[in-house]
Amino acid sequence: ASAACYFADAPIVQVAAVADPVDAGTVSGSGDYVRGDEVAVSATPGEGQRFLDWREGGVVQSLEPTWVFSASADRTLVARFVATADLVFRDGFEGPATP
Repeated sequence: ASAACYFADAPIVQVAAVADPVDAGTVSGSGDYVRGDEVAVSATPGEGQRFLDWREGGVVQSLEPTWVFSASADRTLVARFVATADLVFRDGFEGPATP
């Protein structure tokens, strides 16, 4: 008698990385991965923008612009950016700015 072994294809998971706002920066790392593979997503802010965080379903996943994780399930990841003009920096200053 002969025996044959058949292996199913390794499960593939899809990772989608998007920017929010869409034109605030660029992201990389979207694609199909074999379950268990290492995935690296990267966010690069555009001019006048700053990277805030990576989110999935509204929940913060990473505060680092480049985030590495193991592919375990389909994911849609959102790199959030904010315009630097919208940031308020305070260093003990409580009055109006003067030129």
